[in-house]
Parts: sequence; structure tokens; C-alpha cells
Amino acid sequence: EWEDERVKHLETKESRHRRRYLLRTRHHIKCLNTLDFNWNITEIPSFEDRLKQLQKFIEEYGHYNVPRSYSDLGNWFHKMKGNFVFGKKNFMENQYPKLLEMGVDMNVAVQGRKRRKRKRKRRNDGDVSNEDHSEVEEDDCSVDG
Repeated sequence: EWEDERVKHLETKESRHRRRYLLRTRHHIKCLNTLDFNWNITEIPSFEDRLKQLQKFIEEYGHYNVPRSYSDLGNWFHKMKGNFVFGKKNFMENQYPKLLEMGVDMNVAVQGRKRRKRKRKRRNDGDVSNEDHSEVEEDDCSVDG
């Protein structure tokens, strides 16, 4: 008998949670609809579609190193560079050869990225050779000992 009561309690508790969830969900849907939320899910472009976009980019700008800030193509190209750096099997076997056919050399694309990181690291590591120290007063240079 105790077991039956416990099961009933759990069933009612679960149904209460379901009702609350549905009410919350309906409320959120209604709110999103008032904001003219677009419920259409956009299709993710295929690898071949991305190659076509990349080809257009190359024709327009004369290089293939797409900046990350350049629409979705920039994010995609950044991921491709990451796949190259980490040697992802699917990328190296299937996608990288197609990029090579287009003349995209991922070694060069990744090298630019490494150079920028080295410059940024030098700046942050205290490369003080270019800093202006003319405003340092003698009192600031005392050593407590």
C-alpha cells in the first residue's frame, strides 16, 4: 500500500512538472512570436557550397585567407584551418585534397595565424623595448630592502 501511494505521488509530481513545462514553453513561444521570431531553420551549406563561396572570395580579393569576421565563410575557413592543424582524419582524407585542387595551401594560411600569435605574445610578455619611459620619476625607482 505504501508503494502505491509513493507511485501516485511521483506520477502527480511528474505531471505537475510536465504541465509547468508546457505552460512555460507556450509562454516562450508566444513571446517569441510577438518579436517576429523566424522559426525557419536555415540549411547548413555543404562542403561543396563552401568551396564555391571560397572560390568567389578568391576571385574578388585575390587571396584565400578569409578573415574570421567575414560572414559565415570566415568561421568555416577558421574551422578548416583548425582541422588542418589537428590533422582531423576526415578533413585530411576527403576535404583537404579538394582545397589543394583549388590552390589553397593550408600551411600558408596557418603560418599567418602563428605569426600574429607570436606578435601578440611578445606584446603581452613585457617586450618593453618600444615603450616610452620618459615619464618615470626617480622616486618611483627606489628599491625597498
